[in-house]
Order: sequence, then structure tokens, then C-alpha cells
Amino acid sequence: MNNKENWVDQQLHVFGQYDNHYPVKISGTRKGLEALQKAINSLISKGSNDTITSNFVTMTNDGEGYEVTVEMVPTNEFEKVRLPYVRTLMGEDVNFTDNEFMLEEETDVETIK
Repeated sequence: MNNKENWVDQQLHVFGQYDNHYPVKISGTRKGLEALQKAINSLISKGSNDTITSNFVTMTNDGEGYEVTVEMVPTNEFEKVRLPYVRTLMGEDVNFTDNEFMLEEETDVETIK
């Protein structure tokens, strides 16, 4: 999807992990989640022993577009991947309460096992 008209309904929000043991949340429209699924499936189907990536363009609900990169890393290389904690990126003085960084309101959550 190269232009805004093609991905305007493909919205995706990825809320990063604030610190260890904090939750991660991915919210999206059906088209946004399908784009993520397609990127993941593309990597899995390649079955590479190297680090490979898949990219797609999406947008947030305020109309700002951004690129998503999904990366598949071999198990023996994964320990070299930078930790994803937002706290580390923002600095130690940031102090969010649990889930404050990603929830605007309470919602019912269905867990798929």
C-alpha cells in the first residue's frame, strides 16, 4: 500500500512495553491487523536462518502515517536484540502507573489461547 487512500482504513497502534513485566498492547482495525498478520506470515513462510524483515505502512487514528517493521531473528541471535522497554528509551525519571501509558478507558479484553 503506497498511498494514503489505500491505507486510510488500515490503522494500527502499538503500545510498547514500559518496563519488564509490563504488558504490550496492539490495537488496530481489521485491515491494520491483517497487514500485521501478512507481514508476520511472510517472514514465517520464508523460514530463513538469517535476520529478515517485512515492512508495511499504516496510520494512527489521528491520521499520522508510519512504517511498521516486523523482524524475524534466529534464536541463537536473539539475545543481541536491544531490549524494548520504553522506560530505558525515555529515561529513568519517567514514572507511569500500570497500564497508564496505553489505556484511555477500561475495555473488555478477550484472551485467545
